[in-house]
Amino acid sequence: MHEEKHSGAQSADLQEQRKRLVDLQEERKHLETLFADRINFYLVFAAGVLAFLFDGQHSKWLERSALGAVTLVSVLMIFALWRTFRLVMGILHELASKYKSTPYAYYSEHATWVPNANYFLLALPISLTLFFICALISSLWA
Repeated sequence: MHEEKHSGAQSADLQEQRKRLVDLQEERKHLETLFADRINFYLVFAAGVLAFLFDGQHSKWLERSALGAVTLVSVLMIFALWRTFRLVMGILHELASKYKSTPYAYYSEHATWVPNANYFLLALPISLTLFFICALISSLWA
């Protein structure tokens, strides 16, 4: 009888772990999609501003306004992306450390020589933001 109670508790614990894994996977998919959508929006927005700036001659006022707007949006996007990035990385860390039987844990353990791709994705808007800040400062001093 004692073994049946123990077996029932193990079964309930296993079910809870499976439910947690399913919940984590669903949240991971949601957050990774959100992260990708935000980066895509930012890259399209930044490309549009760059095309405008390099398209032809514009008045200094219009150029500075465009650079000011894209710099502000860029800085705000970095905050939004950073938070989403941290949430994604937290879930991926939990998957890799607590659910060793998942494919992510296996591949994460065997691909230690290359950083997680999300670091590279986050570097794109950070690099462009730094470029826009420098361009704005240069435009103001010109």
